Amino acid sequence: MAENVMRMEVKRKKTRTGIFGTITRFFVGLTGAVIALLGGVLCLTIIGIPFGIGAILMGGGMFLGAFRRQQVECPACKKRVTVLIDAEDFECPRCKKAVILDWTE
Repeated sequence: MAENVMRMEVKRKKTRTGIFGTITRFFVGLTGAVIALLGGVLCLTIIGIPFGIGAILMGGGMFLGAFRRQQVECPACKKRVTVLIDAEDFECPRCKKAVILDWTE
């Protein structure tokens, strides 16, 4: 391996899995996207800008919240980094080292 590439094993955190968890995440993400789009339409009108900005922020948060994430610790500098579950790798923002993730159950 190259000098700036590290490998680490990560235990996948327990999340609500199965069909119920998948359906819930799908509908939360879809609802968030629709609310954010409606917020964009509200921003087109001058009087709706404050409500539109709020809707964009709320919808964006719901959309991003639908993705499963987990915090891992960089093996080089110990900085905690948030990654998507099942991501193959990440680059540490502090030490700039690439870290390959091996996920286990």
